[in-house]
Amino acid sequence: MKGLKRFALVIAVALLSVCAVVLAGCDRGEKKTYSTGVPESYADKVTLIIDDSDTETVDAYFQVDYSEFTAESTAFDLLEKLKEDGKMCFIGEDSSYGAFLKAAGVMENGEEKYLIEADDAAQVFIAIYTNVEKDKMGPNSIEFGSATVETSGFGISQMSLENGAVICLTAESWA
Repeated sequence: MKGLKRFALVIAVALLSVCAVVLAGCDRGEKKTYSTGVPESYADKVTLIIDDSDTETVDAYFQVDYSEFTAESTAFDLLEKLKEDGKMCFIGEDSSYGAFLKAAGVMENGEEKYLIEADDAAQVFIAIYTNVEKDKMGPNSIEFGSATVETSGFGISQMSLENGAVICLTAESWA
């Protein structure tokens, strides 16, 4: 009887060890703070999309509940919130026209990973698109599922946020 108990104990310990190794192997260590592709819905959210036009799919998007913002909030407030939450990174500088974006990206495993960057030598800048009617300038537009965004007539720090707002950052050339 004693031998049977020992055998059962050895089997139980072995099974627990195998389960612990298998479960530990499920963690790939990669911690993404963003989603890729196109959101299923924009309702009751504010969405920021970072899209490198050289890739086939949306590189990253973030959604925040609209209730976390006020009527006076700007698109730059959205960027700052995402940065404070450790989800995105960006490089900007103040100008007489407001914030000027030089790079935007995501946080992966605690590291900054820039997806788009301005480059004066290559004549590349970060273009900003929106679906907020009063901020649209046109004529360029991009579709993301059920949302169509147009070139913004304002800089990131003057752009409005509203329920269902979609802000898109992408690199474009002025050449």
